[in-house]
Amino acid sequence: MPHAHIFEPGLPVAADARYVPDYAATLGDYLGVLDAHGMSHGVLVRPSFLGTDNSYLLEALGRHPERLRGVIVVDDYKLERELSEERVRHLDAAGVRGVRLNLLGKPLPQISGASWQLVGRIMRRHGWHLEIQASAQQWVTLGPALVQWPALLVIDHLGLPDAAVPEGRAAVLQLAVRDSA
Repeated sequence: MPHAHIFEPGLPVAADARYVPDYAATLGDYLGVLDAHGMSHGVLVRPSFLGTDNSYLLEALGRHPERLRGVIVVDDYKLERELSEERVRHLDAAGVRGVRLNLLGKPLPQISGASWQLVGRIMRRHGWHLEIQASAQQWVTLGPALVQWPALLVIDHLGLPDAAVPEGRAAVLQLAVRDSA
């Protein structure tokens, strides 16, 4: 199922935002699109330009718990606190089903490190996924660690293929096979 982002002017924007839209994409707009297309359920993903404060997304999920699920963004430096077993249990009850990493223009997290592996096991227990948006070159670097990732993996925006980096496409295809088995 494709995801959508909701936002409006006046929300706090991340200091390192690559862009900030000058329009609103409200919850009402999204629900209207779902209704117009006969879709009973939807997935909202916290847009990266809004940083790691997930309260706006969680509020939207709380308004339509029977209809919406969400994907949050977390701070890599607070990972074990933000995705502790207790916190994930609470977020799961609120409708969250995954974590998004938008890595474009950012340093890569240590996915094979102890903190991420612990969080991955917690995510797996709750049926959550890790959704990653990365450049072709980043997939080359991330690929080996993600093959061993303990939870489900979502490759955002089809891996952003780049003909100049065929190794990136190969890394994405290897990961796609990983979760299809």
